[in-house]
This record gives sequence, structure tokens and C-alpha cells, in this order.
Amino acid sequence: MTQGYKGRIGTALRLLAVREGRSVSQEKLAERVGKRAGRTYSQSAAKGWLKGVVPSDLESQLALALELGADPGWLYFYPYSKAPAPPGADIAAAPATVELETIEEASLPVAKPAGRRKGARKKKGVQGLRPR
Repeated sequence: MTQGYKGRIGTALRLLAVREGRSVSQEKLAERVGKRAGRTYSQSAAKGWLKGVVPSDLESQLALALELGADPGWLYFYPYSKAPAPPGADIAAAPATVELETIEEASLPVAKPAGRRKGARKKKGVQGLRPR
């Protein structure tokens, strides 16, 4: 598992959604972390956490990790910490990808990029504006 903090927080959030049987909104996550930390957080704060911004104070860091069900050592200090990853983290962290061979075997039609029509002239300048 060689993902950074942003990847680990995403993994922990996916595991939380699996445990609760539904996804957790940023607003709800901010509310829950704030309640645990004794503070008030906005949806934009939770958005920042999910984009990789670490909460600025220790209480909030701990509250976020506990709310996500992750060990704070794993969430913030992996690989330097020996803290274990949450159960299922290896599966939740795996990217959902399709191998190229699978696509080729399916013989799917490939879309061609849109281009100019045959014989069409290339327009010069910005359309609708005339040079002075």
C-alpha cells in the first residue's frame, strides 16, 4: 500500500461508507468530526480534508481519524508508523481499472476525434470580432 495521505483518507471514507451501508456527505462528515472535536466545521473544511489537507490541530486530526474508523498513526504517519491499516483497506484502496487486453478483446468501436469537414477552411482570428 504505497498511497499518500489523500489516498488513505479516501480509502478510510470508502470503508466508512461500506460499514454504514451508504456514503457520507461532506457536510455530515464535518458535523460528526466537529461534534467529536468540540468544534464547528463547514462542508468546505471536510472538502479540504478529502483533498489532502490535514486538520491543523491535534484534536481535529484525532477526531477525523476516529470518525473514519482509522488508526491515526496509519492515516497520518504511514509508512513510518507501525499502526495497522483498517480491515479491508487493501481492497478499498485498489483502483477500479480495466486492462487494455480486455478492451481489445471486446472489439469495441473506437471513437474518432472530431475534426474539420473535408474542404472546410480554417477560420482566422476570433469569430465575431474584426481587427481595427
